[in-house]
Amino acid sequence: MTYGEKNNIFNMGTEVKGNGMAKQTTVQQLRHELQNQICSGQLTGKIPSIAELTKHYGISDATVKKVLDQLKMQSYLYGQKGKGIFVNDEAIRGISASVLAYMSLERFANPFYLNLMAKLRDIFAKKRIKFDLTADFLQIEPEKYDTILIVECVLDPEALALLRKRIPPERLIMINNVEDGVACIGTDNCAGGYMGMKYLYSRGHRKIGVLTKDIELNHDLFHDRFQGVKDFVAEHPEIEPTYVNIISQGAMDGNIERGVEDLLNKAPDISAVFAFTDIIALGVIAYFHRHNILIPSDISLLGFDNRDFASILNPPLTTIQEDSDAIAENIFATIVDMANGKKNQTDTRQIKPTLIVRESVKECKKTD
Repeated sequence: MTYGEKNNIFNMGTEVKGNGMAKQTTVQQLRHELQNQICSGQLTGKIPSIAELTKHYGISDATVKKVLDQLKMQSYLYGQKGKGIFVNDEAIRGISASVLAYMSLERFANPFYLNLMAKLRDIFAKKRIKFDLTADFLQIEPEKYDTILIVECVLDPEALALLRKRIPPERLIMINNVEDGVACIGTDNCAGGYMGMKYLYSRGHRKIGVLTKDIELNHDLFHDRFQGVKDFVAEHPEIEPTYVNIISQGAMDGNIERGVEDLLNKAPDISAVFAFTDIIALGVIAYFHRHNILIPSDISLLGFDNRDFASILNPPLTTIQEDSDAIAENIFATIVDMANGKKNQTDTRQIKPTLIVRESVKECKKTD
């Protein structure tokens, strides 16, 4: 009996192609599958060899090694020279820990954060970790919890000083914003901004309008997103960017459409718009529709977030998606390290987003 058979790792309903071979599994899919097997207790002790995993999933040795290295970094696995790779029972068993997440009311309207909280809830439930969520910053009671999560909240200096005074940095995790001396986990928004401009550039666009948001706030995710945009533009001086910062509470409050009008007045010959959120992109679509501007025939449009509505727009919106699974896994791994007394957990873990290509960006004839 192989280790895989013993641990049920190969009995997971893997999709099969017509020729009987397992459908090729991506790095992310394999990582999630192995992690779920570990957390559920189906995979224990010594795991299948790299050769076994490679044969079963029909993927390369390099892909399997990359996934195993990631799981080692997240404390799910450890290696013993000459013996193999083993599940780290100490790290993934039910740990004595309690977690409180603070998320402002505004964030509750964001499906990404609701999805992230749901994933954390499921992970913590499996490991018997107490998990509470609050929208009231003043009601945070750090003495009742081992770890406090702060979700995308740019604190003023006074509030930050109070937070540091009440909560030791080794018990604090910031999600999607960066503070010195505190563990910070979230999307690599600088990479996301760079990725968006790189994609539009690859499609031939050189005159690009960028609708930003809240870029004046240091350590804010939109500030980092804008930095990624500027980094790519600095590397490609032939690009002619036009920036307009949107101050908006929603797609239909008028500010987005005024921003689009301002953008087109400044740069009437742009061939593409990079909207910093899908909500902003929705406002762009509304403005374009009223002014008979066709997407992508007249102007291409790229969003950011991959909201639920992005795929059913006409045309379906090309956008950038944050990886809530990987962020949740890294939060859990950091909490496990904290619970096990590991030091130096005040690092920053940034997860690169993914480009979701649909139909709202067309090829533009290059001029260089």
